[in-house]
Amino acid sequence: MTKIILIYFLILGCSFEEPTKIINNTDSEYIEDMIRIGLDELDINPKMIYVRKLERSIDNVGINALVVGSGSGGNYVIYIKDFSKYKTALYIAHELIHILQEENGRLTYDSDVITYKPYGEAEQLHFIDDLPSYRRRGWEKEAFKKQKKLSSIILERLDKKE
Repeated sequence: MTKIILIYFLILGCSFEEPTKIINNTDSEYIEDMIRIGLDELDINPKMIYVRKLERSIDNVGINALVVGSGSGGNYVIYIKDFSKYKTALYIAHELIHILQEENGRLTYDSDVITYKPYGEAEQLHFIDDLPSYRRRGWEKEAFKKQKKLSSIILERLDKKE
């Protein structure tokens, strides 16, 4: 019987992925749950997300949150300011959409170039020293377009959990 079960799992190609490790280094008690819900909704499982408070030394252009990552299957750091539950969900959703873009290989970058591949459109290459303004960047437009729906789902599922 054990051999049959083992063969069944091998044939189906079942894998047992570890859940994303989330380290919350902020004062917010609900950020980890928000991230878990968002990752579940987006169906992605990066190795680790480390959440840190966005300090003034990082924030020199009016940024409320940002994500720094290592690409597909990698580790990410989300920096975020202290906000209400609603705004936190909105900014977490925005940053998770960027993680999705990186996880599926549609947003990549190196020291010189950012490459963004919109769904069904031609690849866009941008030199780091000549980026479009923040709201005109394709990857930002996509994140802004999708953040409200994802944040609503996060808040709804979070409220059911509480």
